[in-house]
Order: sequence, then C-alpha cells, then structure tokens
Amino acid sequence: MFRVFIVDDEPIIRSGLTHFIDWKQCGCEIAGQAGDGLAAKDQIDVLLPDIVITDIKMSGMDGLELSKFLYERYPHMKIIMLTGYADFEYAQKAIRFGVVDFLLKPTTNEQIIQAIHKAIGMLDKENRTRSQFALVQEKFFQDTVYGILSDPTTILDKSVEYGIDVQSFSLGLFDIHSLRSQSDQAQLKSVGNLIYTAFQSFYSYSFALGSDKIGVLIQADQLRIAFVCQDLIQSADTLFGLRISAGISGNHQGITEIHAAYQEALTAISLGFEAENDVVFFRSDMRARAESYRQLADAFCERIFGLVQDNRLDSALEEIRVGFEVKKIFQHAVEKYKLAAIQLCLLLWKRSHESASGIHERFMSCDTIADVAQALMEDVKNSSRFRNASESNAIVAESLAFIHKNYHQEMQLQTIADAVYVNSSYLSRLFHKETGETVTEAITKIRMEKARELLANSEIKTQEIATMVGFDNPSYFSATFKKRFGLTPKAYRFLQR
Repeated sequence: MFRVFIVDDEPIIRSGLTHFIDWKQCGCEIAGQAGDGLAAKDQIDVLLPDIVITDIKMSGMDGLELSKFLYERYPHMKIIMLTGYADFEYAQKAIRFGVVDFLLKPTTNEQIIQAIHKAIGMLDKENRTRSQFALVQEKFFQDTVYGILSDPTTILDKSVEYGIDVQSFSLGLFDIHSLRSQSDQAQLKSVGNLIYTAFQSFYSYSFALGSDKIGVLIQADQLRIAFVCQDLIQSADTLFGLRISAGISGNHQGITEIHAAYQEALTAISLGFEAENDVVFFRSDMRARAESYRQLADAFCERIFGLVQDNRLDSALEEIRVGFEVKKIFQHAVEKYKLAAIQLCLLLWKRSHESASGIHERFMSCDTIADVAQALMEDVKNSSRFRNASESNAIVAESLAFIHKNYHQEMQLQTIADAVYVNSSYLSRLFHKETGETVTEAITKIRMEKARELLANSEIKTQEIATMVGFDNPSYFSATFKKRFGLTPKAYRFLQR
C-alpha cells in the first residue's frame, strides 16, 4: 500500500479527500493530514508518505515552499498540487521540485484518482529500478567478497559503474543461526533490516552472503562497533529468537580490499566459535592458526581433486567420508573447509553449466562440517557423471587447440595438463584412447605439418624454421622431418619448387 498525506488549509477539502475516495481500491492509505506547510513538514518527517497532495496557497509555508523542501529532503516522494486558475502560471515553477501533476480547483474524484495512478506508476517504475540496481550492487559485493572478481582494475571500474564509493571500512560478518530453510528468507530480510537500523548512522553498504549471513561495511571504531553488536545480538534474540555471531575485520582502505577483509572476518567468526564468543575482532595473531586450518583444508581438497581426475570416484568419496569424520573436531574451521570445497568444485565443474555463484551459495549455506561433507560428496558424484558423459572430447579438443597455439614453445605433457586443468597421467591415457596417438606424437605431428608448410611457401632458412616450430637442435629437427616424410627438409623444399 502506498501512503498518502494531504495538505490543505480548508478542513472540508481535507475531509473530502480523506473520506470520499476509495483509497484502498487505489492501492493506497491515508498516512495523515495537515492544514499548512509547516505542520505538514514536521509530520512528513515522521510519517514518510509516498505521495503528498498539497494546496498551493497556504499561510506559514505554501505548497511551493513545501514542494521545494520535500524535493530536497525526500526526492522520491511524489507531489500532486491543487491550484486555482489565478495562480496556475505560478504553479508551473513547481515542476522543477518534482510535482507530478496539477489539479485545478474544484477537482473531481476521478481527477484525483487519475493523478494518484500517475504517481503510483512512477513510484512502481522507480521501485523496480531501485530493486534491480540493488540486486546488481549486491551481486557485485558477493562476487568481490568471494574472490570471483579479483582484478583490481575491474573491481574499481565496476564500483564506479554501480555508484559504489568505499573508503575506510571494517567488514562485519553476521552469522544468523537457525535460518536453514527457504521459508526463513522473510526472517533473514527482517534481521537484515535490524542490522541496517543498528548500523545506519555509520555504515556504508550491506549485502546478503548465502542464506544465513549478512556482510556490512562499517565506518566506526571498535568500541562503538562492539556496543552496537551487543545490542543487535540481544534484539535478534528478543524479537526473533535467533542467535547471531559476529566477526569484525581490521580496518581497510578501498573497495579492492573487501576480499581480504572478508577473510579476516571469517577467521574471527571461526575462532570465535572455538572460544564461544559472539563478537570477535580480527587480530594479527589469528593469522597463523587460520593459515594452518586453510592449509589442511586445501591439502585435503587437492587429494580429492587428484582422485577425481584419475577417475577414482569411489576412492574420492571414501576419502571425503573418512576425512570429514576425523575433522569433526575442527568445527570452528568449517569456513576454511567451505572455501577449499568451493575452489575444488569450481575446478570440477569448470566445463559445465554450473555457475560460480551457485557453488558459493551451496557451500556457504552449510552450517557444520557434516553439511560441507554431504554437499561435497554430491558435487563430486554429479560432476563425475558430467565429466564421463561429455568431458573426454572437450579435454582432447582443448589440448589439441593448446598445442596448435603453442607448438613453437617448449612443451611437455605436464604443460598441457596444467593448461586444461587435468592430471597429467589422466590426460595421457585419455588422449591416447580418443586419438590413437600419444600427446608427444601429436605435438611432433603438428610441428612437422607447420614446418612442411613453411618450407613449401617461404624462403626462411631451415635452421630458423626449426626454431619457429619448437626445435632447439636443427640436426634433430632434420632427422625428425626425414623420419616422418622420407625426405630431408632441403630435399622437400627442392621438390616443391
């Protein structure tokens, strides 16, 4: 429902507008009324209506002055002005103050309703635009926080494009416990509004992170942040019966540091779980312990990746099951395992339709190590099915494309495997199975075909051609060429003439 405020110095007009129009049918409700601009100004500051209907001629503050005040303080409000014939030209000046319609007295209900519908149409359009823009901004923050956007120039360019200005800040990460289902999204929004209200005097931006976390960029000292966090935690418990934990990063400069700030806040909130503290500020001495958890998580996921690359799915799933059972004692390190699992699954799903944001959402919504393990097992199984169904040809095609592009450089099996994100032994077996030749044979064949083309169509010396196709030793090049085509490079060029 849109809220309408009526301003007119004639009580009969205020009463008529209030009672003789079916505001509910218009999608509106009356927020309040006033007899002049000064009284209206004070009430509007409190009631914050969407639409203001005002007479132009009033004592104290007239409609034009009120329109100017509202335009400067509340530019989104829509103003409908009531005017007489004598002052219509004067009313035209109000256009620059955002007045959306002028109605000549005496007005009819139909004219009022038509003007209201016009204002509502403008509000709807602006709300949709704001909502879409807010979603774009939130997606930008999520991608930057998670490291999906990592290039500083790209981050800065997009921040300018989206109208985001971040200077000095700390990142507050709020973990909302017991929000585990889609039906709780309304509650998440309510908690988000609570966080916004708590920090509104010294925050710059807030954004959802997964289904149960909210990030806030805060511009305040630690003492003030701690005080607000404690009030916030108590309010969430009282109003919603929810427990909130908070991790606060150190102070950072500029939007390109948001990912680093997020890592600090994650570390703080993870170690706060261990110490059973609801609000934890990041300290530099936390880095060593957090780094040890990260290394354990990364090494674990690298082992899983190697097993999957070797098509040892059963071994990979068993490693996950056993590994996470052992690591249940490291519940406070759950965020590190989430991030490691995300990186693993980004590689596993590299060639599929699966989006990076979908993978992030899936793992960041996990509450416990057991949740991470279950999600990881599902991703490993599903990505393996995808790989078996369609990836073999894609890997071979990418490998051949890489060879064609880089045949002039020194090239080993491992070089190509790294380029296509697979294990070298797996690539060797797959390549031979799909093409009937080894990777080395394919490299040599492509180099020889290019050499033959250069010999036939150019005057470049044989020694230079050898270098151009990736051979350091001209004699070895000539021997390889003769073995493949039955002629030395010199003889082949002579016959082509």
